[in-house]
Amino acid sequence: MRSRTRFLLSALLALTAAFPAAAENFPNKPIRLVVPVPPGGTSDFMARQLAEQMSRSLGQAVVVDNKPGANQTIAGLFVQRAPADGYTILLGSFAMVVNPFMMTNSPYRHTDFEAVSLMAYTPNVLLAGPSAGVSTVAELLAKARAEPGKITYASTSPGGSPHLSGALFNSMAKVDTLHVPFNGAAPATTALLGGHVNLMFDNLPTALAQIRAGKVKALAVTTKARVPVVPDVPTLDEAGLRGYEVMAWFGVFAPKGTPPQVVSLLANEVRKAVNQAEVRERFQNLGAVSVGSSPAEFASTLRSEATKWEAVIREAGIKVE
Repeated sequence: MRSRTRFLLSALLALTAAFPAAAENFPNKPIRLVVPVPPGGTSDFMARQLAEQMSRSLGQAVVVDNKPGANQTIAGLFVQRAPADGYTILLGSFAMVVNPFMMTNSPYRHTDFEAVSLMAYTPNVLLAGPSAGVSTVAELLAKARAEPGKITYASTSPGGSPHLSGALFNSMAKVDTLHVPFNGAAPATTALLGGHVNLMFDNLPTALAQIRAGKVKALAVTTKARVPVVPDVPTLDEAGLRGYEVMAWFGVFAPKGTPPQVVSLLANEVRKAVNQAEVRERFQNLGAVSVGSSPAEFASTLRSEATKWEAVIREAGIKVE
């Protein structure tokens, strides 16, 4: 009995010692960066910039693996079930926080992962199409209050940050604009240009071409500060909705239980990568802002986002199946 006890104790001590050793040697093989959207979009572009820089810095390949579908939960589940060793990580976004408040059977919450680093964020932008009949936020608010329920706004998908930007706008402005969801930015933009909807909330990177071509009017951005790539466009905060802020953010997550040393190392690598001069410039040209936060800072941001959006989603009665 004693020999069995000694054997189990020795095995436990050996296993415990192995975790720090594994963390100290991290990484000694390629890292998989799972992206919850198809190739070609903003998230994918950012992921590939991050992977390129981290591969150089770490001396190990960081491989982008696109796993789209199910409102980004396919990728999340894949990473959640992966070994907690830092070799499989997730580029998560706004959906990580809001999905559980909108989906009846959401398979996880952001707290089921280790928060590594807030990589970057992009503003959304409020666009007016030809049928809107307004050129400023003040004009829009006056019209919306005079014609409740008649002004329509498009978004690229139900439950995404553009949709919820509109829900927060309605709540803070005390107006009733009607949400019209589309399956992607292209059909939503077509409807806006064709006058089938009046307004649109969109990610700034995807809206820039239409803004620069003068086909739509950018009324305001959704972040607290103006954006250098469109410096003449005011924020909704300065246009009268004090405290209004929406970030379409992108951050790195690891499976729950990943060693703290590994999480810290990954966070440092994210910070170094996104603050390389060429990466900052590429992000800025998209209308994105590089961050590179610590794990604690990112966790704090996630808590704030969850508190804010749970209330907005509940008030608006938003459900996504």
